[in-house]
Amino acid sequence: MRGAGDSPLESPTRSSPVVGGHDIGTRPLLLLTVPLAIGGVQLIVLGLLGELLVRVYHESQGNPVYAVRQVFRRPVEE
Repeated sequence: MRGAGDSPLESPTRSSPVVGGHDIGTRPLLLLTVPLAIGGVQLIVLGLLGELLVRVYHESQGNPVYAVRQVFRRPVEE
């Protein structure tokens, strides 16, 4: 049976992650930087793939991306 103060939440030793042989203790931002950096790289790659996809799509249509309504020319001076 457990005593009055024997709660699993009140354990005297706190388990903290060990990264590279070093206890990170009270620095959770160190653990957050890795997934956030990986997520940032994924978003950049996704944006580049989207840009490539849009360019290939517009090129396959055969139409220009813009239309010139009127061309103004200067008279050639000789």
